[in-house]
Amino acid sequence: MMKKKILVISPAFPPYSGVGSKRMGSLINYISNFDNFSLLVIKNNNDMWSSNLVLDKVNPKIPTIDIRCNNPNSFFKMQKLYSRFIYEQTLLFKPDIIIISSGPFYTLKPIKKIRRDFKIKIILEFRDLWLINPRKPKGIVGKLKFFLLNFFQGNYLTEFKAINNSSKIIVTSSRDKEILMRKYFVKYEKISIIKNGFDRVLSKKLLPKREENLNAFKICLFGKFSYYSKASTLIFYNALNYLSLKTKIQVVHIGEKEPFVENLFNKNINENISYYNTGFLKYEDGLLKCYKSDLLLLIEDSPTGFGTKIFDYIMVNKPVLLIARNPGLLGELISSFKNGFVSTSELETKKIIEYIILNNLQCLDNLDNIDKFSRERQNQKYLEIINELLRRKE
Repeated sequence: MMKKKILVISPAFPPYSGVGSKRMGSLINYISNFDNFSLLVIKNNNDMWSSNLVLDKVNPKIPTIDIRCNNPNSFFKMQKLYSRFIYEQTLLFKPDIIIISSGPFYTLKPIKKIRRDFKIKIILEFRDLWLINPRKPKGIVGKLKFFLLNFFQGNYLTEFKAINNSSKIIVTSSRDKEILMRKYFVKYEKISIIKNGFDRVLSKKLLPKREENLNAFKICLFGKFSYYSKASTLIFYNALNYLSLKTKIQVVHIGEKEPFVENLFNKNINENISYYNTGFLKYEDGLLKCYKSDLLLLIEDSPTGFGTKIFDYIMVNKPVLLIARNPGLLGELISSFKNGFVSTSELETKKIIEYIILNNLQCLDNLDNIDKFSRERQNQKYLEIINELLRRKE
């Protein structure tokens, strides 16, 4: 049987170890285990990333073509380079299907031309929405500037044509699906939802390293602390200072220091509460810190998305607390777990932390429910979509 050829367009791809590479890197590693597929990946050259973010292992079974650019921050230069490379490799590699990972979004431009000239099936994946992302500028002036800039640069037309000429659209949440259907008139059946997930292999590797905390109840936040919501950060901080517990509490922030958070805890006078910032850590080292905590914290305020950090938290399988004035889909997901908690106020936050300590809660949920969110499960769904498209006649 002849192998089916898959051309993958993913600017963020291993050995780049940032969040953006995890999803596609996991999927292509999974597909490479099947003998009936031939793969080729077009990605950014490693020199375009910070050296401390080029850490992931490279799978020698996956051939890649690197794109170099002297000015990688120029959207239009990158768009031009990717358009040329994608077209050339489509001509040379003759793929049966193309997967385009967007975010960054300079990969969308050539989709209409590829579809017109080669009649190839294309899967367009939105890890995050682009022009109709609710996280875009707030306020009338900000929204108007954003719209006019992208309208006159032709980006709305580019996105519309890319969606219209793709065989399948992949998004990570039901809210993103609803937005695309409403804004771009995309048919329901054209969009599939494949959530992010955690690495089951990494989970088993780190599992034996769990430790019991004897000195303090540790609350850990991995990633951005106050970035998404200073108001929700204040809810957390004020709630801590209302706690009247014998147990000492240590707040551990894994990630770059944030002045807003540092200033808050520097003026803290509660002797039972301490704060510690680790600075930037490698991904696995950060996860180990999470394993050694008693409660995992998320500060958010977007009603539409999950992000990827929640899936790391699910893997660690410790109680999770989301503080958000507008919990949205993330709140629904966290609340679905036995020991997943959502708070919108200081009093609620205080009561939740007291409850977790009083009842000595140890895990987020049972292992069967946790495993549903592994990347392996999501990759299986992705492969089913690929095979279905390969069988379909258009």
